[in-house]
Amino acid sequence: MEDRLFCYNPRVIKSACGTMAEPSSAPMRHHPLVELPVAPGPANPAPADYRGDPKSRYTSVERDPPRVHARKDFSKMPDLDQTSRVGRSAVADKPRYNVRNTDEVDGVYRNLNSIVEEIISTEGLFAGGAPRHAFVTFATPDYHWGLVAWLRSLRRVSDKPVFLLVAREMSPPTEISGVYMIVVPGLYDDRSLLKRPEFRDMLSKLWVFSLSALDRVFYADADCIFLKSSDELFERPGFLVCPDYVESRQEDKFNAGLMVFSPTEALRQRVFRHVAEASSRDGGDQVLLNELLRNDVSIIDEKYNLLRHFHYFSNGSSNKDIRVIHYIVKKPWTLQYKEIPDAMLVDLDDLWTSFLSPDERSQLIGEWRRSIFYISERQRFENVAPPAPQLSDIVATLDDRIRNLEERLKVRMRRLRVAVIAEIIALLLLILFISFKLLR
Repeated sequence: MEDRLFCYNPRVIKSACGTMAEPSSAPMRHHPLVELPVAPGPANPAPADYRGDPKSRYTSVERDPPRVHARKDFSKMPDLDQTSRVGRSAVADKPRYNVRNTDEVDGVYRNLNSIVEEIISTEGLFAGGAPRHAFVTFATPDYHWGLVAWLRSLRRVSDKPVFLLVAREMSPPTEISGVYMIVVPGLYDDRSLLKRPEFRDMLSKLWVFSLSALDRVFYADADCIFLKSSDELFERPGFLVCPDYVESRQEDKFNAGLMVFSPTEALRQRVFRHVAEASSRDGGDQVLLNELLRNDVSIIDEKYNLLRHFHYFSNGSSNKDIRVIHYIVKKPWTLQYKEIPDAMLVDLDDLWTSFLSPDERSQLIGEWRRSIFYISERQRFENVAPPAPQLSDIVATLDDRIRNLEERLKVRMRRLRVAVIAEIIALLLLILFISFKLLR
């Protein structure tokens, strides 16, 4: 074995920013896959060997040249478990990169691609010259529950490898194997005019265009679920996307939440060059990708990326052959509604929840209970507690203090002037007295 770090303790994994990142302490139990009330059609479950013990890989990315730290004495590592996940550690120079710093971004790309190549080689993926086809998503800790449902639903319909690009180390379901996690640094654009909070990490998903070690990538946002196999899209040529018929119904735009493409070096350079030169008006990726690729993409059937609002805007009609549901805007793991259509789409939220195990549903309900308590009791607590000072009150207080200081300063200045005048008069009197004596 090479002198590389193979950390068999899943709780000791380096993050992209170089600090120790420990996954959630909650144990992940083995649960059978949940049967779903999906539309009728031939079932295509994953092979049985994909439901066994996990071999998910954890990796993080750094700028080249990679600095991989050796650790040979595994016996001294706490909670040693050599049958658990393998982790590889490589530390990035910093946790976030400005998209305009193209040299730094290129350095991360080179190391990211070498890590993917290493995973393919060491894990024996795509043996026998098989096409390098893989599913990819990007997730942040806010999307933990979305990632759980994403993986569970995907493994029911496909056995292809999965590469998870994550902002920080996360804990996916342990019964799902063939999953390879790579911690990538964040990407941001400091020129964005409108910074929507929900888009604060969206530019980071552009790392998917750096996976040129793969022949074909099926990217889907972590707020999607898979109802039927979509593997046939790997065999279709071109850059495949679905229309954005909810937020851009009158405009010929595509939704960047699902993309199937060949990640070439030329495409990567084109995307990152455009992102560096243009500015994302809302801080997200979709506007930029539409500006760059709108004339180069192939629009496919909306069933492959059925935006959740479709059931509202289509007057209740449904597509019997839905492959992927995309939960845009309001997420099914969040409690509060955001828009009027949310109340009409609860059935789709129930469908998403069915992918969680009983224990996971209990955890999510516990989070909701705490959210409800906070929402319902916040006003009462705020009434009991002393109100927080308002900005106007603070400004008024400062004005009063400034005026008091000015008055005190004026009084002191008047006293000083009087004392100076008195000293001058005394000096003049002394001079007159001396002059009078000398003249006599």
